[in-house]
Amino acid sequence: MKYSYTKVFLFLIIGFGFITSNLKAQKKTFEYHLTLQGEASTGKYLPFWLYSNRHGIVSFDSPESQAIFNFQKNLMNHHSGFDYGFGATLVGRYSKHKTIFFSQLYGVLSFGPFQLKGGRFYETLGTVDPSLSMGSLAISPNATPLPKIKFSVPVYTDVPFTHGYVEFKGQMDHGWFEENRQIHRPWLFQKDGYLRFGKNWPVRPYIGLTDETQWAGTSPYKGNLTDSFRSFIRVFLNESGHGTKNRGENIYHLGNTQGIWDFGFYFHFGGYHMILYRQQIYNDKDGLTFQTPDGMTGLSIKVPQKKQHFIKKVVLEYLYTKNQSGPIPPGGGRGGPGGRDDYYNNYIYRSGWTYEKRTIGNPLFLNAYNPQLKIVANPHLNTKNPYGIANNRIVAQHIGLRGQFSKSLSYKVLLTRSINYGNYYDGDLYRKKGLKTDFFSRPKQWSFLTKFSFQPTSDSYKSLTINLSLAGDFGQLYQNRMGIMVGLKFRGTSSF
Repeated sequence: MKYSYTKVFLFLIIGFGFITSNLKAQKKTFEYHLTLQGEASTGKYLPFWLYSNRHGIVSFDSPESQAIFNFQKNLMNHHSGFDYGFGATLVGRYSKHKTIFFSQLYGVLSFGPFQLKGGRFYETLGTVDPSLSMGSLAISPNATPLPKIKFSVPVYTDVPFTHGYVEFKGQMDHGWFEENRQIHRPWLFQKDGYLRFGKNWPVRPYIGLTDETQWAGTSPYKGNLTDSFRSFIRVFLNESGHGTKNRGENIYHLGNTQGIWDFGFYFHFGGYHMILYRQQIYNDKDGLTFQTPDGMTGLSIKVPQKKQHFIKKVVLEYLYTKNQSGPIPPGGGRGGPGGRDDYYNNYIYRSGWTYEKRTIGNPLFLNAYNPQLKIVANPHLNTKNPYGIANNRIVAQHIGLRGQFSKSLSYKVLLTRSINYGNYYDGDLYRKKGLKTDFFSRPKQWSFLTKFSFQPTSDSYKSLTINLSLAGDFGQLYQNRMGIMVGLKFRGTSSF
């Protein structure tokens, strides 16, 4: 039986109200802000970093403008007692594809280190700085969030009897994809777990494993796909789908499973806070057992406050996903070759790791809905209704900077260089047809963003922030162009 997202969400809200009505009144912090912004470009479409990693709020089109109203009640009690929160982000977009929608709408209940959260909410999965990174390989801020229910220990928490030298965090989610995709309304099951070691050591290693599975839904070819409780157990344990309609699921595992090994070190020296991280991408056993060099390596450096004269934080990242366990296609069973991993794609769930026509993970993995691609690569050469990820073999370098010119003027810089190889399958198919895709010549691409934020120091205008962003694309993948974003943000807080 499939569950109604609306009914579940209303049930959670009613539950929150019942529980919190019995709690003693406490002074809570309520935050709200209104943002008015507009973008324009020298080309038909906006530059890459003006629309990417913005929770699906900004579309590709130029010109465009948005009115964004956000409010939220934050959790105040961490690791002790009951608490609750809620929030919403309402977006009005005016452009070629004008619309009004909720980018967020959620409620959350916490007790001690545990949280139950329901609705649509912003989330990054994977150890990165979401505002400066090119994007996590698991979940980045690129797409509109899926509606889901999440049970979690969201922050590192001491494991009993370890005196703080071992910490744990993790989560389990059930989510719903949209209807308008190749498999109608599939489900998401997501789980992850992390361990961190060292307490107050200057070097603290950590390791985590994330696992995301698309399953169930309705196929245009095979009808309703299995959604039984027994199938859920198989998804939870990453087992094969014995007796299902798809031979590949019977051999390998049920549903479309992917994720990352996420590991590295936290450093703390002389006031500097650094994280050296590695995200090892996988969608089969080769990635899980580190038999491929594919993944993203990064270094985040936070400068001590006393030394933040110009730069506050630096992020350096290197992405390589070109190998994919080699060019030999998978064999007829578990013991056969397992190349052409085809990250974010799947032979059954052909819309791939996308939601509302945006890539859920790293935005450099261009999906076939991107209107800028001249010939859209997809498994069936269907250029009228494309789906899936068109570019998942990438070599990229990225730098992100955040700093302060003065008390009232701050800045952010993103600079990304990439070489884009498309993907193995589409390259073969198009060569047989004698067609050249955007990735036929392995295009190189540069994309940058420079953002300036001015916040007056006077009490009369301290709730106002003026933002100005300049961005550009230069290379062979996109049309060369420059773009601008101008915005005003009004914010406030109150007791709740």
